[in-house]
Amino acid sequence: MRIARACGTGYRDQGRCKHDSDAKNANCKANGRRAIAAARQDRANDFARRGPVFRNGPARVTRLAAILAGGQSRRFGSDKALAVWEGQPLIVHAAAVLARHSDEVIVCGRSHSPLTLTHLRDRPAPGLGPLGGLCAALHYAAEAGHDAVLSLGCDMPRLDARLLDRLCRPGPGRYLVEAPIIGCWPAALAGPLADYLLEGRDRAVWRWAAQAGMEGIEAGVPLANLNTPADLSALR
Repeated sequence: MRIARACGTGYRDQGRCKHDSDAKNANCKANGRRAIAAARQDRANDFARRGPVFRNGPARVTRLAAILAGGQSRRFGSDKALAVWEGQPLIVHAAAVLARHSDEVIVCGRSHSPLTLTHLRDRPAPGLGPLGGLCAALHYAAEAGHDAVLSLGCDMPRLDARLLDRLCRPGPGRYLVEAPIIGCWPAALAGPLADYLLEGRDRAVWRWAAQAGMEGIEAGVPLANLNTPADLSALR
């Protein structure tokens, strides 16, 4: 990260300020030290808050969040992602939940939604279920330089934030046993997942996750299961 050096009249970045002719200008140097120290402290605080995900070392790690929203909602009877709960579509609630635990949020499995976010089609082909959306997210993350993907379906608007914190702790990656679509996956799994899908293997998320060396953890709290409009109406 390039840090702009400060002087009493503003900032400079590999340039010269009007105080350069006076290298002993105490005010210029003091402001510069304060600016650099503040920038370093902000970065340290941010790193401490997020914690490392899958990479060792001092480098800043980043996390992509993906809403897997390509399901056909057969049991729901209409597009579940657009069903309204507490005044907002479910997919908007999902984005709000994920935004607090990531650096960027995207939508996978559909070309558009009410969200002004990047939307990706499933990869390597449509019709592969949640793993197709996850594969698209992992490739996007790897290409964008993110370290991991935090995935969530569009039908869990009240997911406990502490549960997502547990998923994102350092380690090999984790998923929820009760709902494998919810997990934190190393971006390095992009290639292996694409190969797995191209081979026509079992598309159950938990089966692939176990094969990939992911750790399954239990939620420890009840998870909403919104399969029908009645389930949504009963959600409090």
